[in-house]
Amino acid sequence: MSGEYIIFRGLGHVREDGSHGDLQIKVEIAKTDDFEILQGYGLLSLVKIPYEIMVLGGKVEFMTIDKVKIKFIVPKLSEIGNKVRISGKGLKIKGDPTKRADQIIVLDINIPTEVSDEEIELLEKIKKLKE
Repeated sequence: MSGEYIIFRGLGHVREDGSHGDLQIKVEIAKTDDFEILQGYGLLSLVKIPYEIMVLGGKVEFMTIDKVKIKFIVPKLSEIGNKVRISGKGLKIKGDPTKRADQIIVLDINIPTEVSDEEIELLEKIKKLKE
């Protein structure tokens, strides 16, 4: 993870006695708005979900850190802040590159900037039902 060192024994500068020192490389992971790195190589992402899917449930497409599109299920009546775990889509685990940590999706609501007349009409009907 960020701040860790990778050490290559005997691949550094030549010392006065002719032996080679160690090459040390410090790992710094660039920050991104799409992914936050968790302890244990997991990833956390905030994903905006259309309000109708937050209420009714459904499948949502998500781009993993490997640039692979996957679909995950948003449960019916989800709330802002609910989390969905996607197993094996986090970072590769140090010491065992065949295993991967999990990707955690934090649900947020996507409020549209524009709505059609039909959508307004339907929302008004829902609003009246709730009164």
